[in-house]
Amino acid sequence: MVQAGASLLLFLVTLLAILLPSLHFLRLTWSSTPRLRRGISCFLLLHSIFLAYSLIVLPPPNVFTALNVPLSMPTDSIRSLLLKNSDEPELPRAIEQLLRRMGSFETRTLYVRFGHDAVATCEYCHSYGDFAFFAFSTSILSYIREIAIVGLVTIRGTYREQHRTLGIGALICVAVMEGYFKTTRIIQIPNETDASVFMWHDNLLLLRRAVFLLLPLIIHLALKPSPSSHPTQTRAATTLQGLISKLHLLKYTRGAIARTPSLQAASQEWWSREHDEGEWVRNDRATQDMAGKLGLGFNEAEEGKEEGKLRTSAKAAVKGLMSSFVPSDYWAPPSTSTNRVP
Repeated sequence: MVQAGASLLLFLVTLLAILLPSLHFLRLTWSSTPRLRRGISCFLLLHSIFLAYSLIVLPPPNVFTALNVPLSMPTDSIRSLLLKNSDEPELPRAIEQLLRRMGSFETRTLYVRFGHDAVATCEYCHSYGDFAFFAFSTSILSYIREIAIVGLVTIRGTYREQHRTLGIGALICVAVMEGYFKTTRIIQIPNETDASVFMWHDNLLLLRRAVFLLLPLIIHLALKPSPSSHPTQTRAATTLQGLISKLHLLKYTRGAIARTPSLQAASQEWWSREHDEGEWVRNDRATQDMAGKLGLGFNEAEEGKEEGKLRTSAKAAVKGLMSSFVPSDYWAPPSTSTNRVP
């Protein structure tokens, strides 16, 4: 009774330690936090309170640790202690079944390995495989539930999507570790009356609950948010706006060049120089030979010699640009197959 009161007092202190900073944090960030994250924060608050209650007030049931007796204590002595501490004249059916099974030392090792519920409540369990199946089925269901909670914490819109694999991977690692220790540890019952045995199931269950308590909180509060797509969209919109401005400037510049004689002369001089330099390059025999060897020939089609690949590609590119850039519905690139009527 004293231990239960101490556990309840510890839980109340823990509850205040969880509630006060959580409510203060929610109040400060409520208006600036998306609705989805606010809902998940409230859910995780309730989830944390439940797991804290399970850790502190509802430890794994264990006859030996509750009575503070060694694992090798005879069954009749355990029954006497239970009746002494009980208000009822008879023990519950599950406890009687447990005590009958405790006559076997192998069952006591299974009790350490798979816990009180597997040995006390599984009526059809008789072999190692039966107890293991019963115990692991409950554990797997709890891990599946926690994986669903991690999926909820990392759902789209929480900005924690990139941490879903990390969270689920951590749960899988803990599950594998728990199964490994439960199935591979060698359990020996000591002959000494004051020797203690490490209760594998109970301690691993407490570790599992602690992981279930901390992992969603770490993902939700401590880890770095996933990169948002909004900055990329903003940069794309800024780039498009800049391109539109440049296109308008190009349109007005071409009009100004056509209207101003000095600009027109300078433009004609610049394009003439570009034309001359292009002619020098295209007429250079060494350049033609090297371009042909590289597969970038720019020669015109002649008798017995096909057109250069670079010239063909340039024509196709210009044709594609002209086809895709139609200023109005009444304009289209000239087609050689269209018969014009004078």
